[in-house]
Amino acid sequence: MLAVSAFNEVYHVAFVHSESGNSFRDKDNMFGRPLWTKLDKRHHTLSILGNPDFEMTPVEAIAASHTPQVSQGGVGYGRGANPSGAKNWSLDINVIFPNFFVDVASGWYFTYNFWPLSPDRTFYEMKNYYAPPRNASERFSHEYSRAVLRDILHEDLHMMEQTQTGVTSAAGAPRHDILLSDSEVCVRHHMKVVDDHVRGKD
Repeated sequence: MLAVSAFNEVYHVAFVHSESGNSFRDKDNMFGRPLWTKLDKRHHTLSILGNPDFEMTPVEAIAASHTPQVSQGGVGYGRGANPSGAKNWSLDINVIFPNFFVDVASGWYFTYNFWPLSPDRTFYEMKNYYAPPRNASERFSHEYSRAVLRDILHEDLHMMEQTQTGVTSAAGAPRHDILLSDSEVCVRHHMKVVDDHVRGKD
């Protein structure tokens, strides 16, 4: 559940991705509060901010001139995305119980699967999906986007390993409670759904 929770909120961007994730926050939303959330019985969606004032590197700008980039900020959206119609939208995080994510951005999407191997080990699988490239420029753009997202996810995975070390350390007695903020409403929802499922209440 730790791995799923790590991708169910965005406030960590200000700390874990202080350099790589600046396109997901702005001066009015420095700590990644969701723009919109919807909680269903077992699944949920949250929409996150795209900073339209984010300044790309020169190479990012070249890549973004051919296809949308993860670092691009708010650039519009397709049918079904951005359910709230937020102006500064970047992507929707759609979580399908128990372990599948579909993150929809402008012109592309990516998926996560989390496969538990033991109480403290998870196999994490991530895939990117783009329209077939029509030329070498679009292929470069797709590969650049993959590389940017890969680097961001490496930061997430490093933090998850550190968190797991803390959870399993002998530093204190095991805790059966956890304090979560309003920005973590989707983490709370997922934990409740898992708990209900394990107890046979669903």
